[in-house]
Amino acid sequence: MKKKKRVISVVIQLLLKLDWTTKTSIAVDKQSLYGKLAGMYVGQNPQQGVFDDNVFKHADLDLAIKFPKKWNTMNAPVAVGAVQPDGEAQIIFLADESEASPDSLGMAFAKMLKEKYDIQPTKNESVKINDFEAYVVSLADNSGSKPVVYQIYWVQTEMMMFNVMGVSYPNHTESITGVVNSLRKLSDDEKAAITGLKIRVTKTQSGETIEELFSRTNNSWDMETTVLMNGLEPNAMLKEGEVLKIVVEEPYFPH
Repeated sequence: MKKKKRVISVVIQLLLKLDWTTKTSIAVDKQSLYGKLAGMYVGQNPQQGVFDDNVFKHADLDLAIKFPKKWNTMNAPVAVGAVQPDGEAQIIFLADESEASPDSLGMAFAKMLKEKYDIQPTKNESVKINDFEAYVVSLADNSGSKPVVYQIYWVQTEMMMFNVMGVSYPNHTESITGVVNSLRKLSDDEKAAITGLKIRVTKTQSGETIEELFSRTNNSWDMETTVLMNGLEPNAMLKEGEVLKIVVEEPYFPH
């Protein structure tokens, strides 16, 4: 809570320093303005996949990936991955738009390593990742003070091809392999359980307090955030018919 207060305080201070220039309004009134925001996701966007603790779940791609606990995870539109807390290992799943098979891509990569760099992979073979066809090329770099292991996979799922790259010290290679082997399809229950926070617009009722509004609308923002996002005074009395933004947790796929 203290951290949130500090962030809000910093944001307010930055806003006060801004130079404002009058522009043509994008909406005729508050209700119209907030209506343009209604339906937008706040926080994790299920359309890009979400993290449930250390498990990444993507309903549209019908995939789940389990990363080691306490690793620092990241999620971007074209990639998802994680880094070991001490920086001793990292793995990233990248979208690969190639129409070739995992075997052809992997064998071409291994051939390039041999012909161009005279590097012989320690592993160079077709593998199965649960129900998915895949190919793996592994090699070790002993040029530094400590060996570094590279694990490169091409995995063909039902929806797309992944190029997976893992880099680690030898004591983390099993963790990298474990992440890749965790790639699987989602269960129907897992898909149904994926939710997101969506902006919704509501109007206050006669004599209603903010606490009562929270209960009636299932608002997931706390008091401070709701007040800040609506430009209210902390102890302001609500007027009947006042238009407010809230966020509601909703299933990504309706039941």
